[in-house]
Amino acid sequence: MKGQEPKERDLELENIVGNLLIAEYQVDKLRARLAEKIVGRGDSSANSQSVYTFKNKDKLFRVRVQIDEMEL
Repeated sequence: MKGQEPKERDLELENIVGNLLIAEYQVDKLRARLAEKIVGRGDSSANSQSVYTFKNKDKLFRVRVQIDEMEL
């Protein structure tokens, strides 16, 4: 518009918004990949659980993931 000075851009804000958009895209892709892996696994507990073990700062962590598929 004429007569208005251009506003200064907030680069930090733009970076935060950009990172948020990238994160949302990555979450959507990961959800799709996870859904593809889960479909057709059946109800067997051996197939619907995963255990991940990792070490961080001299502590050992075990994460167990159990998947339950539900109808909407």
